[in-house]
Amino acid sequence: MTLKAILVDSATGKAVEIIKDIFGHLHLAVADWYPTKTRFKSVTRAAAGTSTITEPVKNGAILLTDIIVSTDRVANSRLTIFFDDGVRTIPIFDGYANDAPINIASNFRGGWTGWKDAAFKMTTVAAITATVAVGYIKIPTGIEYEEWDALR
Repeated sequence: MTLKAILVDSATGKAVEIIKDIFGHLHLAVADWYPTKTRFKSVTRAAAGTSTITEPVKNGAILLTDIIVSTDRVANSRLTIFFDDGVRTIPIFDGYANDAPINIASNFRGGWTGWKDAAFKMTTVAAITATVAVGYIKIPTGIEYEEWDALR
């Protein structure tokens, strides 16, 4: 005997979508919530210095989803990308563009999250032109640095 069951969303009263895979097996259709919450921002520096790419909401954190980095090639140049809360600075990328430009594109499917009140920043050394574009989600409640540090 076959029993047909339908899963119904209690909020809308509509049946939840079921999809058949390539082998004919049925699966519950789910969607990732990332696209509805993800934002992006890019910053370009053309001289030595530091720029804030994005900041969390107060007491929140930044969850990185994607990053694109590009620079030109300049002797004795450096690009550092990091989380910073005003007390602690934790680099996530440190590159030198002495011999070749830096070009990176990556997604963080596992999610790289900063700690409570840590902004996402970049610093350039020398007259390098560097652009950092980042996809991110602003998490409303971040964890304290000590807890964040213990988890990594």
